[in-house]
Amino acid sequence: AEARSVGDRTGETLVENEFVGMYRKAGMEEDALAHGEKALLMLESSGLEDTVTAGTTRINVATACTAFGQPERARMLFQEAEAIYEARLEPTDGRLGGLYNNMGLCMISLKRFEEGRMLFEKALEVMRRVPNGEGEAAMTCLNLADLISAEAEEAGDEETLIRAAEETERLVERAWELLNTPTLPRDGYDRFICDK
Repeated sequence: AEARSVGDRTGETLVENEFVGMYRKAGMEEDALAHGEKALLMLESSGLEDTVTAGTTRINVATACTAFGQPERARMLFQEAEAIYEARLEPTDGRLGGLYNNMGLCMISLKRFEEGRMLFEKALEVMRRVPNGEGEAAMTCLNLADLISAEAEEAGDEETLIRAAEETERLVERAWELLNTPTLPRDGYDRFICDK
């Protein structure tokens, strides 16, 4: 209401983004997606299209779509966000790593495993260059382990399942090493990552 009263369309859009995330985490599909649509419409009406804010908004809405069983819609939004982020952000910006991670999770839902694997590899590459990016890289290792497990279950043969279990074990060990990087700040963000 405060943002609206002073005509702060950017501020209002950012608040709508927060609603999307809050309702997604609370499992409230209808509210999350409704606020997401409102945020996307506000981008158009406020001249924020093709900005980093527009990319972030698309990521937030796409993440909600993935969570609530709309991975194809999510994929389209992620691709739009990817075009914006790659044009506007430095290749070492951690937000790119987050984007690739979320896109990879969407690809698991769509059973597009090779695309997901490539996205997780891109996320790892970004996070290697980000100061204190080890926590995010650990999450990516675990996401990649989830992809490998899902892909093996889809294949269904015993040999593939055994190889997947071995690869998953290596990835979990790597994630544990990354989480225990001595220089990582032990703060609220670290707790968020450990919870994930």
